[in-house]
Amino acid sequence: MTPPPDPVLLELLRHHVRELATILAHVEAFPSELIPPPESQWRGVARRAYADAMQNLASAVHRAEASVRVAHELAVLAERAVEQ
Repeated sequence: MTPPPDPVLLELLRHHVRELATILAHVEAFPSELIPPPESQWRGVARRAYADAMQNLASAVHRAEASVRVAHELAVLAERAVEQ
């Protein structure tokens, strides 16, 4: 027979799940809010540097989104495990 779930741990996990869901929603909105469209007034070397910087920014945002998504999924799994 398994012991009943620890209510303090369960509430802490639920809190983390809610917080991570909120953060994930914000991070998912970042690309459209934070990364400007590719067109710009820059020309030549400056344009390439600008395009590279925007690509690096987009990649960092997407990596952050993936990390937060994994953290959220793991928190949900932990919550379910404690509930059982």
